[in-house]
Amino acid sequence: MKEGTRVRRHLFGAVLVLAVSFVSTGGGALHPAGATSSPTRACSATPASPPMGVYAGAAAPQGVADFATTTGARVTLASDYLPGNGGFAGMSDAQQLSWLLGPWQGSGCQLVLGVPMIPTDSNGNPAGTLANGAKGTYNSSFTTLAHTLVNAGFGNAVLRLGWEFDGAWFAWSVSNNTDAANFATYWQQIVTAMRAVAGANFKFDWNPSGGWISWNINDAYPGDAYVDYVGLDRYDQTWNSPQTPQVAWNDLTTMPDGMNWLAGFGSAHGKALTLPEWGVSLRSDGHGLGDDPYFVNQMASWIASNNVAFTSYLNADQAPGEYHALTDGQFPNALSTFEALFGGSASPGPTSPATTPMATSTALSLSPSAPMFGQTVSATATVSPNPSGGTVQMSVDGTAVGSPVAVAPSTGVAVASLSGLAPGSHQVTATYSGQGSSFEPSAATVALQVSPAPTNLAAARTSVTSSLLSRSVTMTATLTSAATNGAVAGQAVAFTANNGGGTCSATTSSSGAATCTVKLGLLSASPTSYSAAYAGDADYLASNGSAAVG
Repeated sequence: MKEGTRVRRHLFGAVLVLAVSFVSTGGGALHPAGATSSPTRACSATPASPPMGVYAGAAAPQGVADFATTTGARVTLASDYLPGNGGFAGMSDAQQLSWLLGPWQGSGCQLVLGVPMIPTDSNGNPAGTLANGAKGTYNSSFTTLAHTLVNAGFGNAVLRLGWEFDGAWFAWSVSNNTDAANFATYWQQIVTAMRAVAGANFKFDWNPSGGWISWNINDAYPGDAYVDYVGLDRYDQTWNSPQTPQVAWNDLTTMPDGMNWLAGFGSAHGKALTLPEWGVSLRSDGHGLGDDPYFVNQMASWIASNNVAFTSYLNADQAPGEYHALTDGQFPNALSTFEALFGGSASPGPTSPATTPMATSTALSLSPSAPMFGQTVSATATVSPNPSGGTVQMSVDGTAVGSPVAVAPSTGVAVASLSGLAPGSHQVTATYSGQGSSFEPSAATVALQVSPAPTNLAAARTSVTSSLLSRSVTMTATLTSAATNGAVAGQAVAFTANNGGGTCSATTSSSGAATCTVKLGLLSASPTSYSAAYAGDADYLASNGSAAVG
């Protein structure tokens, strides 16, 4: 996500290494010392399609259960985050993780865990570097983590290694192509180390945040053999104007490394997609869309239309000034839509009736803007905001020209060529088709004045032809368009030989050449030159030429 994403990153920092005493009750189970209550059964035994998860707070199975009860969703996944401010030991050691993992035992939930690749100490100082990780320096810590998870019964956890690495808010953030290469190699080291532990059946989710970066995100991809899923985190917020639900959704889907990119990337690599964090957003800085059922509806439609392995809603309010929890009373309309789409036996899909489509505007530019007859005009239509779909039909004076042209998803632009425009005034119109329930149609019209084309008439030097009983002169001129440099066919050219040599006319051929011959008297003076004249018509301007004879 672009600016503002850092504001919600405190969630990870809030997962602290707590000084809580736990004891083992056998079989790897961890429980708080002195605890007498039975584990909270938080998750359903029957997954939704695709499976749904939720983050409801650190080590909070009761929060997961409450979310499922309120929304009616069949939750089978619980999202949480390994602590990142206690060094490598704080995020891997069984005793230090007991406070986090213990409550999840017996919950019936499959865990989706954010795994710091570079934790910090308690003062926020990074405990390592991506470069050293790429060398395998920290492999033993991840082997320890794998043992800890397997022994606690979470050998099937989904691990979001170094999630949101393309942002600037974590110690493992990537800021250039060198970092990206180290990140990818470090990821390979971690996956190799963790998979080597007996009982490990982890799934690894490559999870950027998506948005504007100066380096190539492909350099941070560790390779298909080391990745099970590819995912993005999406929140209903935008810094574009106007700040409407439609603009926000368009931003989330079409931004660089956005949701459209994710779908293409996953398809290219044969990986199912994930949305490990998503949610409505109310922000104190005004960039969240608040109680927005349109966002929930669009997410459901996108999930249903793509190869999504799982989603996880972030049901947490995050101080200062950022709120996502559907169940906190601030999002009644979004909650109602969520219940309809994701609750009970519902499968993700758009609600009915469809939401109001977003208004669009179409701008049309023509090049050249003042063409001459015979020139091809390039018509460029730009649809705003970028709808990432639909078509544009060009028409001239109310008559459609050619087939509809697809709008380029990356630019919102459609380009068509207009040829054969007669001299005179024309009205060129670009009509955008709209896109389902998301974007309305729009159109733009531009006046175009086409001028007759200037011509060039080139006469060729010739000579008098004489025989015993006759004399003649053959004259040739070639007519071309100054607008296209092409031949002009089917036009009459008049020739005149000087010194009284006579006149004749001829029609230009497909090559633009006209040729005619006049007979000369046996004793008359020979012409020394001749002239050629083209009178012009509605399409072409007049021109003249001359050449020598002899």
